[in-house]
Amino acid sequence: MVEEQNKKQCYNGCMNVLHRLLPPPRFLAMPAAGIDISDAFVRAISFSGSLGNLHVDWWAEEPLPKG
Repeated sequence: MVEEQNKKQCYNGCMNVLHRLLPPPRFLAMPAAGIDISDAFVRAISFSGSLGNLHVDWWAEEPLPKG
């Protein structure tokens, strides 16, 4: 079990280094977005940036009619 955890940590560390040295082209980066639907509002948000450095790109909020 401990050996398997060490392998996972090593793999994750190697992937982090590889990602920093050879980041994917910007057009291949997947955008991050979220949506929340409640009984009163529909809210949406989109993030941009890089891993560990995300910021809000845009957000919107629309009220829903009662009933």
